Amino acid sequence: MEMKFSELQKIISVFTLATLLILTVSLSAQTPHPILRYFTGSVIDDQVRLSWVVYGGSTCNGIIIERSTDGTTFEAIGDIAGICGSPDTDIPYVFLDETPVSNQVNYYRLELGSQGYSTPIAINFVPLNNDGYNLRMSSGGGSVNIFFSNENREVANVGLFDVMGRSISQSSTQESYINIPLNSSPAGIYIFRILVDGSQVSGKFFSPK
Repeated sequence: MEMKFSELQKIISVFTLATLLILTVSLSAQTPHPILRYFTGSVIDDQVRLSWVVYGGSTCNGIIIERSTDGTTFEAIGDIAGICGSPDTDIPYVFLDETPVSNQVNYYRLELGSQGYSTPIAINFVPLNNDGYNLRMSSGGGSVNIFFSNENREVANVGLFDVMGRSISQSSTQESYINIPLNSSPAGIYIFRILVDGSQVSGKFFSPK
């Protein structure tokens, strides 16, 4: 039985509407808050730098910055008094957390006056040593996490070498850390070099594998 053109149009319209609804829900889920263009954080030396922008045309009465170590119980660590935002233009804000909790994930959220809370963001704060990195070997020695500074989320190229200077692996990331698998590498001393934002960070570690 042939389908009428009008019926086909209805099916296409319903499909299109459903697709648009799915996309809308997906995009909304990624929004930190209806009045925020973005809300991000990055590690700078021994501090966490929080950045956000309030959309033009949106305002709130004061901003309270909150932190948590479990993602559930938050406490205020700072505030920005007065009216936030602008009726005309986007307004950027920056806040430095000078005392983040070391060696664990710090969760941050914003209380935007009567507009409610932003979606929390998670920042894994690992203090860097004087050479600009920190190492965390997995419990079984199967991989190593190398933390370094990458505030601007540039592409960081990471090379792993043996003590003879032979290349073991090459990888890249835009995060401030990288995980390097070691299961297929024999036990020994390894050297790493990280090239990011025009600078080089290098060091070495012992793998028990």
